Amino acid sequence: MTDTCKIITVGLNQAIDRVIEVPDFSPGAHLNGRQLFRTAGGKAFNVSIVCSELNTDSTATGFLGDDTRAIFDSAMAGGLITDRHVRVPGATRENITIIDPITSSDTHIKDIGPEVTPQHIQRLTETLTELASPESIIVFSGSLPQGITPADHNLMIRSCTDAGSRVAVDTSGPALEGLELEQLWLIKPNITELAQLTGWSFNNVEEQLIAARSLTDKVSNVLLSAGPRGAYLFSADSACHASLPLNPDLVRNTVGCGDALLGAFISAITQGITPEKALASGVATASACACTTTSATYDPDVLNDLLDKIELTQL
Repeated sequence: MTDTCKIITVGLNQAIDRVIEVPDFSPGAHLNGRQLFRTAGGKAFNVSIVCSELNTDSTATGFLGDDTRAIFDSAMAGGLITDRHVRVPGATRENITIIDPITSSDTHIKDIGPEVTPQHIQRLTETLTELASPESIIVFSGSLPQGITPADHNLMIRSCTDAGSRVAVDTSGPALEGLELEQLWLIKPNITELAQLTGWSFNNVEEQLIAARSLTDKVSNVLLSAGPRGAYLFSADSACHASLPLNPDLVRNTVGCGDALLGAFISAITQGITPEKALASGVATASACACTTTSATYDPDVLNDLLDKIELTQL
């Protein structure tokens, strides 16, 4: 990473990701399965993990349950992720993904997570105020825990933008509905979240792209993730699309792919790479992550191969 730009990830509702493989999964049945992995995760922490795999430093903050801190401490032991989390009583929530290799389907079960207090919110806001600067890109990613309102979320973001930081947001639900777009450098919706943001009901891809472009009246950059179609990047004066022909049979697990897209994009931006090439890097990294069973990780050889196959188009 360059000396003039630092990445800070903010996970208000971090998670432990647990993935179980269950052939012929069917709700209500008694089935045999096997755990593929259990690891520190959550959307914001996944962004930091991807940055570290790309040899980019980041600082991870947000809330972590004190009872399960060891699994996150282990993930941050490599030295490229600096720990500035606020510890809260109890355990970090644990999300479960059930993968059915027969039908190639994923079932996601999300825990609620521990409740945070006004004192915890104040401590995190003070940490963000200390970390924020014009040299920072600050990524707010994930859902809101119990005890935090969309208004609280916006106030934390404002504490960063007031310090001159570029703020990127990847969220959903009430946090997305109440988001103040005008203060953001980047937002990363998927198609469902784009509909929520704009109030549109899409009939085709063209309508999706028009809706995404319309958001640039308020936010500087829109990074739209479109699943197998790759991703789009819109700003006030440009638009581009990155995709690649990935064999569906290679896909093993889609958990964390959107986080990989965002992490690789921002990592590239901090290195002075153009937004278009940063988009290509993000799509290749997300696709490489889809080819592994673990979330937000990839085989470097697969990534290098996919980078050569990226199709980048100006819109």
